[in-house]
This record gives sequence, structure tokens and C-alpha cells, in this order.
Amino acid sequence: MGNCPYAVAFKRIDTSLWGVPAPADASEAHATTWVTKTIHDYHLAMVWDNHLFDNYLGDFEGWTRELFLKVERGTLRSLKTVLRHRGVYTGNNRARIADSLYSMVATENALEWDPAEFQSMDFHQQS
Repeated sequence: MGNCPYAVAFKRIDTSLWGVPAPADASEAHATTWVTKTIHDYHLAMVWDNHLFDNYLGDFEGWTRELFLKVERGTLRSLKTVLRHRGVYTGNNRARIADSLYSMVATENALEWDPAEFQSMDFHQQS
């Protein structure tokens, strides 16, 4: 992942599954590999805010709460961080990460930022 500043569970990544979307019955390794790939892609992409939210919806279409729970926790935290840093509100920062990421998949529109969280957030300069 080169110079990507986001922590991921390298020991749980299966490189043979890199770029292969995780199906509903994916293993922990497959789910973690897919999330790691999206973190990498989002970090390198020239996409922010609603455009990134749309990419997220496409990348995680069909994902269930249970599938998010299969992903290593630190890797999930990094996904949430890259989304927020690039202007995508993931819901209350104190909510369980898997629950927040799953509820985003179930919505068609990006969530509105909580004013206090918006003020305290360190956004990417392009966001």
C-alpha cells in the first residue's frame, strides 16, 4: 500500500483476492482484503464528498452488517477515517464502526454532518 497512512491488517489480506469484490458469504480474509483495497483506492483517488459517497455505495452494495463485522476492526476504523477525512459523514463518531458503515449502504443520500463534528474535523484540503 506504499505511502498510504491508514492502518490495515496486512496479515489478514489475501493478495489473490485483491480487486475481487467480497460476496455475502466472504471469509474474514476476503472481506478485509476488499476493505483494504477500497481504502487504498480512496486514498489515491481524486474524489471527495458526494462523489466519494457514491463510490462507497457502489463498492459496498449488498454488504450486510455481518459482513462488515468480519473485517478486522482497525481496518474498518481506517475506512471510516478515510471517508470522513475526504468529506463523507459516517454518522456519529461514537457509534459502532460496523453499524455506521452498514447504515450508510442502506441510504441513498449522504448524511448531513453534525455541526460539532464538522467544526472539529480535519478535512483533506480538496474536500
